[in-house]
Amino acid sequence: METQEWQMHTKQDLNLIETQANAMSFAAIGRVLTDQALTLGVSAPSFRSPPRIPGVRRSVTRNRDGSITVSVIVSRRPLSAVVADMIDGIVLTSGLKADEARSLYDKLWTTSHRWLLGDALPARAAPLPGAPTLRAVA
Repeated sequence: METQEWQMHTKQDLNLIETQANAMSFAAIGRVLTDQALTLGVSAPSFRSPPRIPGVRRSVTRNRDGSITVSVIVSRRPLSAVVADMIDGIVLTSGLKADEARSLYDKLWTTSHRWLLGDALPARAAPLPGAPTLRAVA
């Protein structure tokens, strides 16, 4: 019989996911998502905050040199909302079609979720302060 591995999350873990975003977390998750996109063979956009367009939470700009910038409002927003905008920006600018885009989206969310909870981090990314370690239970 095949056993499933479940991850146990405490209330502290879930509160961490809703931590307010700041410049440090924005930069760190930007590196994590960019590294993962490149690992998957997708050219990642650059990220900046805030968007230059007043009143929008995110925007996508094609620059004169052909590069793409995804701008996201960071202040006074949950980190998970900022991460969602960043992932959407990578998928949108990837040029991938339906199934491939969906797969990229899922892989980026898995990567960001693991980063948020401090599990299996890429070498360049630092965990959020106080990030708990995941425990697998059978």
